[in-house]
Amino acid sequence: MATRSKTTKAKQIERARLLIDGVLADAEIQAAVTPFGYSVRRMQEGKSMLDTVIAKRNTSERRHSNKVAASAGTESATDAATKALSVPVKIARAVLSSQEAAYGALGLDRGPLPRSRAALLDAGRRFLNALDTDAALAARLESSGLTLARRATAKAALDTLAQAQVAGAGTQGDAENATPEAQAALDALNAWVMQLRKLARIALAEHPQHLEKLGIKA
Repeated sequence: MATRSKTTKAKQIERARLLIDGVLADAEIQAAVTPFGYSVRRMQEGKSMLDTVIAKRNTSERRHSNKVAASAGTESATDAATKALSVPVKIARAVLSSQEAAYGALGLDRGPLPRSRAALLDAGRRFLNALDTDAALAARLESSGLTLARRATAKAALDTLAQAQVAGAGTQGDAENATPEAQAALDALNAWVMQLRKLARIALAEHPQHLEKLGIKA
């Protein structure tokens, strides 16, 4: 469905380009439509509208691509953070399974690592912060394999995920803002083109070859 919509917009832009450039490039056609309100100056206004549509469409597509890339980056960062936290959490569960206070302090009593990004960040930070503030507990777990290096790796993965979320939110907003702007510009151009096509049919009624040149069926 998205491909069809994209193709339709491309055809609308190409139709406008053919019409506007066709009038401006042919002095006889320009002379014929001028009495109907489409002087060279008016045609240049249409050309400017076309240029605006193309620029806004390019911006919209670029921002959409950025959003897709950011989304993929966030998914990758989520997977990396889950993986980096998985082993430290498993070690802590194995060592502290019978120690309710320490188990709760690390948030291990809340079940497995969350799937949602926000909850994963919260759980991961709580886990690591508890180890940072309890040197004795951290030392005990380090002797069982939850090393400082593992903790550093997990913290870096969480930081990357947090940054990816911020970037993703920004690209989402940019894409949402650009789309209606591009559509509004295209709608305005289409209205302008439709009016010109109707009057061009009248102006060039006796010159069907000129109508064909403008992409208008005689």
